[in-house]
Amino acid sequence: MSEKRTFKVCATESYCSYIIREDITIDVNDYSELEGMTDEEIIDYIESNSESMFKKDDEENVYSLWDEMMEQDIRRDKITGEEFGVIVEKDDETNY
Repeated sequence: MSEKRTFKVCATESYCSYIIREDITIDVNDYSELEGMTDEEIIDYIESNSESMFKKDDEENVYSLWDEMMEQDIRRDKITGEEFGVIVEKDDETNY
C-alpha cells in the first residue's frame, strides 16, 4: 500500500492599477512657497511636496493640496501587468 501524500495549492493574481483623477486649478498666489519660482520649479516642487502644501490665509490648514487632489472623481483607471500563478507546497500536517 502506498503512502498517501497531499499538497496545498492556491491561485494567485497580481496587477498594477493606475488611476487619474479630475484636474483642479490652483492659483500660485494661494501658496506662498511657490512665489518667485519659475514654471519648471513650480512643477517640480508640487510633484514632490503637494502633501505638505496648504493654502495661505487658511487658518485651519485642514486639507493639503494632495488631499484636495485625492478628493476628485476618477477620470480614468487602467489595470496593467496582470499575472496569474499557482503556489504548491507539501502538506506536512498530513498524518496517515
